[in-house]
Amino acid sequence: MKKIFLVFIIIFISACASNALTWQDGTFTYVKSICKQENQGKYWGECYLDKRLNDPNYEKIVSYQERSGYPIRKRWEQIIEFNEMIKDKIADGASYKEVNKIFEDVINEFNSSFAKYQEEKAAEQARNWAIALGALGGTAANLQNNSINNSNNRSLPLSSSSSEGVGAQRYKVCKYGFGINEKVLTINVFETCPASL
Repeated sequence: MKKIFLVFIIIFISACASNALTWQDGTFTYVKSICKQENQGKYWGECYLDKRLNDPNYEKIVSYQERSGYPIRKRWEQIIEFNEMIKDKIADGASYKEVNKIFEDVINEFNSSFAKYQEEKAAEQARNWAIALGALGGTAANLQNNSINNSNNRSLPLSSSSSEGVGAQRYKVCKYGFGINEKVLTINVFETCPASL
């Protein structure tokens, strides 16, 4: 009985945690389309900002992104300032079509910037991992190589290799296969890439 209760608690906590970092109003594309529909022939940026900034999960999402080091509050402030500039342009006679296009371009970049930031952080972590592997030598590289081999029994031929990093922090990146089947192995710069994985 205790195990069933424990499983139930874990599932409940997991469900709560997964919902905590989602926008209540929906995805970026959904909110954008709703605002465009509600404001046909008018400026829809104000609607978009209103829905996002007043979303009940706004603070949770922003706090999460800030913890990763991303300057999200500053980015939101810039978007709000930009929105004020657009409203001034409208007052000066700019067409709704023109300002909506400008706002959409800025919002698209804004929404993709956090994803780009996360990719850069992941690449930095991979470089640090490679440096650690290089410092540990072949043993760690062999452990990583074995884990890759065990996860996929198909043999992938070596497609390319390159040395990266600077000075004592150099490492070798070995690439196997192509496209979605591509695997990457990072080893000590002085080692030779295996012919296949």
